[in-house]
Amino acid sequence: FLISKVLGIDNPVEMMDNYYEIMKSEEEPIDTCDDPILYKYLQIAAMNNQELEAAFNQWKAAFEVILEVDVLPDPDFTFAYFIHSVETRTGPQRASFSLTQTFPWMGKLRLRGGRAYEESNVYKAKFEAIKLRIFYEVKKVYYELSYLTKAIQIVKENVVLLRYIEAVARN
Repeated sequence: FLISKVLGIDNPVEMMDNYYEIMKSEEEPIDTCDDPILYKYLQIAAMNNQELEAAFNQWKAAFEVILEVDVLPDPDFTFAYFIHSVETRTGPQRASFSLTQTFPWMGKLRLRGGRAYEESNVYKAKFEAIKLRIFYEVKKVYYELSYLTKAIQIVKENVVLLRYIEAVARN
């Protein structure tokens, strides 16, 4: 297989399944972040986003096409049985069969495999773009929430401080 030779991968389909499992697993980081709560939100967003899963499955399907395009086409076997014998120059004929195999022009299989590989890279880029967009949206909301939580905490502390100053000023 072309992709196996280029990337040194024994089983490309297994590699794709492993990538998806790593993306879903808790052991491997999805994104480099130090905050465990944010990490958990990113993980939940990745696992439950149908658009991301669809993009991954498109990439996986395009990757599996590579395994199919750089092989010879299937041979064709044809069998015919004549109800009435056909008279030919070599005598009567009761049945015939043929076996054919088409061979593409030199270099065609390699080009098809390369094209399929590049097409799978396009789907991988789309998958990565969707993943980054989802992570951006989750991080944006998370940091906005973090900011607002801290702002509310500061306002509450200021209210307590102002009440204390007011009490001191009245006495």
